[in-house]
This record gives sequence, structure tokens and C-alpha cells, in this order.
Amino acid sequence: IFAGYGGKSVTEQNNKMKEFLDANPGIQSRINTTIEFRSYNAKEMVEIVHGIAENSGFMMDHEADQELECFFAGRTKDVNFGNGREARSFVESCGLKTAERVMRLPAAKQTNKELSTITAEDVRAAIISKKEEGNSFAERPHSIGFTA
Repeated sequence: IFAGYGGKSVTEQNNKMKEFLDANPGIQSRINTTIEFRSYNAKEMVEIVHGIAENSGFMMDHEADQELECFFAGRTKDVNFGNGREARSFVESCGLKTAERVMRLPAAKQTNKELSTITAEDVRAAIISKKEEGNSFAERPHSIGFTA
């Protein structure tokens, strides 16, 4: 099974699967079935973010959903948009922002409930953080290794 970005909705220049298959002509002849999935839209991305958050043990405030949808409306236009991978990464960023917010609270208010609730404030902070880092997977350094 091979998975990647390509298909009819991707420009020839950005068709990573075609590039992969062209790199080794023997692979193409071994593939019997191809299934293409469309990219998610911004509204679907918000739903996916909420689902991942819930599956990760978070309760997520819906107050910032419109801002989150606007954020993903911009991201879905990027050639490096990563669908579910970006939703997962966004939830991870929200979790970090939640932890940072809770750590600023007085010790008596640092409860499990606070720590497991992603607020609109956390979502907004994660959006800002993602925009500051460029949010494009292509812009991030690629490396393999281990740290001690």
C-alpha cells in the first residue's frame, strides 16, 4: 500500500505520487488498484479536530470554531496541506497551549478538568502559533535522528 498526495485534483508539478511512481517504473506495473480521496474542506477539518481532541481525552470549547474554520480555509489552499495530519498536529498544539494556560493558574485551580479542557483561548493561541511557524510541512526542517 502506498499513500501520498496526487491524483486529478493536484497540479502536475505537485503530484507527489506521480513523481514517486515515475522514479521507479517497475512499481507502476505492480499497482492493480488506485483509490483517490479528496481533501477535506475547512468545515470538515474543524469536525476532525474536535474528533481527535475527544479521542485524545480533551473536551473542546466550540466558541472558536468560526476562527478555526477560517484558519483551515486558508490552510486547505496550501499545496502542502496535510489533511488529517494537520488536524492531529493542531490538537497537539492546542494541548500545549492548554497546559501553558493551566500552569499560569493558581495551584488550587490546576485541576484535571482544566487540563483536559481546550478553551477558545487555547485554540486562538494555537492558531497564532501555527501561523508564526509557517504551518507548512514543506517549510519545516526534515531530519531523522535521535536525541539523548
